[in-house]
Amino acid sequence: MRITAIIMRGIAVLLSVCRCCSLNAQPTVKLAEATIGNDLYHLSWQNKHASSFSYLLKGNKKPVSIAFPSFEINGRNTAILLDNLHLAAPPVALINQVQVFTCEGTLVNNSSIRVQMDFAVAPGNPVLRFRYRLRSDDSAALTRNGHRDRITYLAFHVPQEQAKEVSFSKFDERFHATHLSEQTIDGRFFEDSLNCMGPMLVANDAGMTYLVAYEHGSPYGNRFLQYQFNEKGNVRLEALKGNYLNGEKVNDFTTLWFELAAVNGNENLLADNYRTFVLDFLSVNKESRKPYIFYNTWGRQERVQWRGGKYLSSMNLQETLKEIDRAHQMGIEVYVIDAGWFNLTGDWDVNTRFFPDSLKQVKKRLDDYGMKLGLWFNPTVAAVKSRMYAANTGNRISWNDSFPPPSPVWETPTSTGLCMVSSYWNDFAAKLIELNRQLGVTYFKWDGIGQYGCNDAHHY
Repeated sequence: MRITAIIMRGIAVLLSVCRCCSLNAQPTVKLAEATIGNDLYHLSWQNKHASSFSYLLKGNKKPVSIAFPSFEINGRNTAILLDNLHLAAPPVALINQVQVFTCEGTLVNNSSIRVQMDFAVAPGNPVLRFRYRLRSDDSAALTRNGHRDRITYLAFHVPQEQAKEVSFSKFDERFHATHLSEQTIDGRFFEDSLNCMGPMLVANDAGMTYLVAYEHGSPYGNRFLQYQFNEKGNVRLEALKGNYLNGEKVNDFTTLWFELAAVNGNENLLADNYRTFVLDFLSVNKESRKPYIFYNTWGRQERVQWRGGKYLSSMNLQETLKEIDRAHQMGIEVYVIDAGWFNLTGDWDVNTRFFPDSLKQVKKRLDDYGMKLGLWFNPTVAAVKSRMYAANTGNRISWNDSFPPPSPVWETPTSTGLCMVSSYWNDFAAKLIELNRQLGVTYFKWDGIGQYGCNDAHHY
């Protein structure tokens, strides 16, 4: 079975971010202070001038080596080469039984910069999460010589010069949804120095199957980083855009999480272990990883509109209760009420013309069936007449100091844009918490969010 099919049985996860460096081969030695790993693998690196770490499966003699990152610092490319890389503190045990080991070393050519590495190790599972954090006592800054970001997050070697890209965010209009897909990375990618977005690569080496991934999501094709191949069989994970600000201080800069896993076996075994990792160890909040069967009322609302009606003409209590009954018979676990349940965007109060009891009967019916309530939101808009907009006029979405004109949102009152990358997010988050406590909402569908809507310099 293909790895996509296996992962789809579990949960669709958007992964993302890693950072890279050189591929100098070097001997490694096991840490003297502590063994980082579990009963399936352990990590090691060179005590002096370390430029990579190795991941070795027990029972396997061939490690997967991951090169440390390189950053442009003060206009110069700086490869991470470390001395005295050691365990900096006792491991931290998380509530999901994952242990986080923090190691620290000093940059060989610049003793004012230290690098910390977090390794998150799950019990009985081969998936390792890791990230980097920079420390500096001076004014060192991350810079960008050109239009694209200047970080290589990691690098590794693919012996057979063949791999597989696994993506999670290709949009298929036939299903109006993103889906998992695979692409074979054959010899031409290496020979012609091509690249791909990922976020996951899967490769094989003499009976061992392994993956490398980064934890960052965006629609497929909108690249914030990419895997770059070369004719020697090497792969680099490179930053492209949005990874840092030009001139951002080095101190406390933290990368996103990366993932590395290997099994002595095929893709099926790797995928099975990866699914367990996603469900049990990726997040301390296991409920956020649990797969549910959802139904969204937009399927009904859109078809009513296609037949000449209005999106909101079927948004009422009786239709909703009847549909919940049918959804229960179908095995639906989360019932999501889409656009129209509210009076005004921004305020997100229940529209009592449609639901006179403010969704109380809806919630009771769902509770009786053991189902969960979800609601639709566009977090980037607020009605012009809303309290939320009145409190956040300074957080309007703008582009080059121009404000887009207000417009209706799915047959509800005229709304204008508010920027999530501003102090407005605090007010919006407070409203979601209120809806959870007052109405019992546990699923919040965010819709209509653009990545390039605002460039106001006064926002975050």
